[in-house]
Amino acid sequence: MKPYLRKNTKGMTLIELVAVVAIVAILATVAVVAYRGHLVRARMQDAKVALETVRAEEEQYRAEFGRYCAHNTLVFFRGTNPPGPGIPGTVVVGDYDVAFTKAPAPGDDTYRVRATPNTARQQMHSTYGGWLEIMQDGTRDSEAKAGTWP
Repeated sequence: MKPYLRKNTKGMTLIELVAVVAIVAILATVAVVAYRGHLVRARMQDAKVALETVRAEEEQYRAEFGRYCAHNTLVFFRGTNPPGPGIPGTVVVGDYDVAFTKAPAPGDDTYRVRATPNTARQQMHSTYGGWLEIMQDGTRDSEAKAGTWP
């Protein structure tokens, strides 16, 4: 009998090979989706840290001088962060543009700091997408989850 007609041959059939490739493809797809979600959340954490840093600086300034300051006084906006898209009081932090807005009225001592996504991956409107902001009283808001941060 010829050797290729034996029933005891060792090796893989084409169907077994296709099944293994399909399983590996499914596992790779799940891994890539999970990894992208982690990246989005990590970049959003960078924006949250930036907002909290600005708020902490403002509170330190207020404790010393009795009022909130303008953006150009804050170390955060004069530091190593690159300037934003041509708007004063805006810097780029990772995938977010962090903008500082102070109330223009002399007696109104309020401010708002908003982190707006500048990349498509952060702009998706889901649980982890959209803008984040914090105000002088510590109120947090977001596009994805109104009244708080996701």
